[in-house]
Amino acid sequence: MKRAFFAGAVLIIGMLLLSLGMAEGQLTNTGKKNSKVENFSNQMFSNQTNPNQTTLNNLTTRGNRPTSSDTNRSGIKKAKRAEKAKVQAGVHIHPSGKKIRIRIQANNRIKLEVGNISANCSLNLTQERVQNRTRLYAKLSNGKYAEIKIMPDVASQTAIERLRLKNCNNESCHIELKEVGSKNQSRVVYEIRAKKRVKILGLFRKSVQFKAEVDAEKGDILSIKKPWWMFLASESKEQNP
Repeated sequence: MKRAFFAGAVLIIGMLLLSLGMAEGQLTNTGKKNSKVENFSNQMFSNQTNPNQTTLNNLTTRGNRPTSSDTNRSGIKKAKRAEKAKVQAGVHIHPSGKKIRIRIQANNRIKLEVGNISANCSLNLTQERVQNRTRLYAKLSNGKYAEIKIMPDVASQTAIERLRLKNCNNESCHIELKEVGSKNQSRVVYEIRAKKRVKILGLFRKSVQFKAEVDAEKGDILSIKKPWWMFLASESKEQNP
């Protein structure tokens, strides 16, 4: 009887120990699983955070470092400034597409020729090469530069229309590129002198000289000067004397 009781007690104790061991094993496995989950979460968080930090670092580095486009822009600007120099004799292509011949004459005089129309000049002219084109500038007395966008042939045609002339070439007109005004009002103009026959009181013919100023940058007529008594004369579009 005692042996049966003792055997039963041992069996019960063994079952209790076995159940405790299994429970401890489950707890250990759970702990390992939790540790793995935690490590995996930390790794995922680390992977998500690092790209942002890398991107931010890249942006910061790129922000402090000049890009190739900035370098190219600065290079172009420097090249343009370097090409600006004293005007050179020869044939040039104006931004308008017209060929203009520049002649350097005595006493620092310069002649600009487009076709059979020419303009004389004593200004300090410079040129700037831009994409196989030559821009012309005149240095004014106030230290600024004025671009000569209008060519002599265009100024001549403007004078023909406004002064009602039949022609305005090197024989009938004298064209001078010059500076007018002062300080901030300084500008470059074509001064065009031309003679024209008029009738005074409808009876007497007389040769009269007209003078017009054409803006060398915009092409506008700035002024027309003629004798005060022209109100007594009649004008007609006829051949210049």
